[in-house]
Amino acid sequence: MGEPYPHPVRFDHGKADAAVHALNDTIALLRSQTNDRRTSATRMRRHWTGGHAERFDCEVRRMETDAAALIGSLQAWVRTITSASDAATTLQRAHDRANRDWRDDRIHPVDRPPGL
Repeated sequence: MGEPYPHPVRFDHGKADAAVHALNDTIALLRSQTNDRRTSATRMRRHWTGGHAERFDCEVRRMETDAAALIGSLQAWVRTITSASDAATTLQRAHDRANRDWRDDRIHPVDRPPGL
């Protein structure tokens, strides 16, 4: 019988990092676009009145609400992926430690009573 954990933890940290990077880029872009649209909407609404203007205001608020919800969802994915990556790293360290202890026990056996 060999080491207790002969195979590495299967987790692609490169893909996880790339996904987190892409999500963060998307969050930044969405924030920027939301701010740009808010600025443009304020400028357009300066001298605009009537029913269409009021409907426009509702659409601007909806866009901002939807953008905030999407940003929140993207941030949740960032946290989930980061947490999974951290957990895989922690588990791999525990496996490495257990394997090292297993090897050390075979090289330098601890005095144990017979049968244990």
